[in-house]
Amino acid sequence: MSESESETLGHELTEELYQDGKTRNPQRIVERLVAAFPGNMGYSVSANFSPYLKDEIITKSQAEAYDEIMLYLDSFKIKVPLLLSVLDWYLSSLSPKENKMKSRENLTTEWLLNASDEQLELYKKALLKRAKAQQGNRGRRNPIERANVELKNRMEAAGYYSQMLPLLKQLSPTYADHMRRLEELNDKICSELKLRYDDDGYLIVGALESGDTP
Repeated sequence: MSESESETLGHELTEELYQDGKTRNPQRIVERLVAAFPGNMGYSVSANFSPYLKDEIITKSQAEAYDEIMLYLDSFKIKVPLLLSVLDWYLSSLSPKENKMKSRENLTTEWLLNASDEQLELYKKALLKRAKAQQGNRGRRNPIERANVELKNRMEAAGYYSQMLPLLKQLSPTYADHMRRLEELNDKICSELKLRYDDDGYLIVGALESGDTP
């Protein structure tokens, strides 16, 4: 098969079509994520990925990623800080059930990726103001912000960012493209504003140092 014939079929020569007779439904990952987090938090977390888990699994690479994700979620356990659990319960009591699967994070990132130059400048000003406010406030930060950083650290320790997210990119080309665009924009903004994350995970103003994350 020539390269042009391969492109006509919609996949590259390096991609192996995967058909082993096993049933794999990416939306099952959404269900598992809902169950993986306590309370209604699972709905919020799973809503971040649900739009990107609708493609059919047709390659060996995708099938392997799906299997690894399911294995990972078999053992995934996370303890959510009490303050976030209480806040989650309170917010869910105010929101209609049909809105549970709507992700505020998804709405924010989609707005950001499609923002006009003027909107992006306003966003950068607000981000810079927030980073300056956090500068030097270690120990006096908002309790909710501290709880969010604590949860992020626990998820990092559980391999959520180093294992789960790369596998999701491998499974879903649309998610991989979405994250690529978002990461490029984030790097660009942080570089322009000279922002970085400190040792506690807070965004602050300051030149990047060796080992820092933009």
